Amino acid sequence: MKSSIVMVMMMVFSAMSFGLIITNPNFDDDILNDGGWGGCPSGWSGSAALQNLSTANGLSPEAQSGENVAILNEGDWITSSTITDDLDNEILLESNKSYEITVWIGRRGDDCGTYAGIVKAWLSCPTIEASAGTLPKIDSVSYDMEGNVDQGAWSFVTFMLMTGDATAYEGETLFVGFDNIGDRAGDSNWLAQVILDSASVNEIPEPATLLLLSAGGLLLRRKNK
Repeated sequence: MKSSIVMVMMMVFSAMSFGLIITNPNFDDDILNDGGWGGCPSGWSGSAALQNLSTANGLSPEAQSGENVAILNEGDWITSSTITDDLDNEILLESNKSYEITVWIGRRGDDCGTYAGIVKAWLSCPTIEASAGTLPKIDSVSYDMEGNVDQGAWSFVTFMLMTGDATAYEGETLFVGFDNIGDRAGDSNWLAQVILDSASVNEIPEPATLLLLSAGGLLLRRKNK
């Protein structure tokens, strides 16, 4: 009985390891000087910019981790590079997988936060990204900062995304990304900046895995009786 319990618990602990690794999730691989600007953060691609905010930008704290943040004007986007597990295995696209994406979203207190942005988080792959927008993302969810994030404040946001039937793209590299899809600032797209920091991705257990976790708990309870 003891060996059976140990075996189940080993399987349970293995199944609970769903945290995935994004390259440069905090945008701090290349620290900028206070108030400094840079191109798209290393380990990411897109039209977003890197910045080390100063107190003059009116966001407190200026970053949620480290020094840098990613900046998305309206219409800007940012895409992760390869996502891996804790054994450095690349995460490939599979059908019917669920993912939890979390990120800190900030709104500047100066003119660049005059209007609230709208953040879209999404799942994608190389074929979709190469289509330059002609193919839809695998899945996406939007978060409107209007009424949710005041100027000068942050919000910790969780997005739940699913791959669904992704047969056409199975085996391709899985990407996550963010867009600022707002249009409130018109031609002055920098007046509705979205600030991002500390992004993370977790795989959500499938029902079969949840049953395994429950079975492990039942065995432990029976042993303790």
